[in-house]
Amino acid sequence: MAAVGITAALAVSVPLVLTAGDDAPAAEGETTRQKADRAATDPATADEDLVLSLPLAEYSLTREQQVVLDRAQIKLQESCVRRLSSTTLPRREVPDATAAQEPSRRYGLMDLDSAKRYGYQQPDSPAGDASLPRPDATQQMLLTGHTRSGDPVKTYKGRPVPEGGCSTEARSEVYGDHDKQPGIAAAQQIDVEGYELSLRDSQVVDAFSDWSKCMKSAGYSYESPLKVTDDPEFADADYSDRERAVAEADVTCKLDVRLPQTWLAVESAIQKKMIGQNRSELDKLSQSQRRMVERARSILEKN
Repeated sequence: MAAVGITAALAVSVPLVLTAGDDAPAAEGETTRQKADRAATDPATADEDLVLSLPLAEYSLTREQQVVLDRAQIKLQESCVRRLSSTTLPRREVPDATAAQEPSRRYGLMDLDSAKRYGYQQPDSPAGDASLPRPDATQQMLLTGHTRSGDPVKTYKGRPVPEGGCSTEARSEVYGDHDKQPGIAAAQQIDVEGYELSLRDSQVVDAFSDWSKCMKSAGYSYESPLKVTDDPEFADADYSDRERAVAEADVTCKLDVRLPQTWLAVESAIQKKMIGQNRSELDKLSQSQRRMVERARSILEKN
């Protein structure tokens, strides 16, 4: 399973900075918690990014906010490099918040079209930044604050280079002391422990069993959807006809036994309880997020 968010080892996390927009159809004024309740009972939500319906998502940045943060940092990096070297960084693009993006695989693969086309592999993505010009050696040195050999750069042509380079200076100006917020550790704990607890819940265990029986009837023997994504047969990026067939059966069985809805409801209940125990730290985290987004917007509005 591809790594998602904080806990790469589990490949299951809600990123503290979400990379997908909150685009799910919702009634006016519907909260994240209400969306979770709706998603848990509405089979039509299986194609949505269910991670965005988890209660913890309420303490995450939206994709639009992250775009604002990224663009502000790029603007500051450009200004810093220009100040130190009188050169202009090559143009760098930040994808618009409305750009299509594959849903998180926290609960495994759930996109039937992707399963039919790519199996368990990630869909092909545009070349993006790979096709854009790269900073030259001097610009890269100023961005990182280090030479290619790793030696720190203190000055350049008599001008002081910020510690950690222009990238660190830009991040510090946008993020401030956000990285020191205790709410980050609390959110990470909820993210990881909540998922682990959900795996042991009897409702999820029963849903896994129903999924396994469904897969068996389709001709495939797997104990759980976590096992199928770890199958070494599907580790090769060159997906096979068999991989696509298994992936299609996997997603179909998930939807047939309502595994995503059951799992989401269980983990949502667990997260709600854990959030209640860490409310103060998480509220401060949200306040810090709002402040840094406001700083970023102000930076972008300046000429």
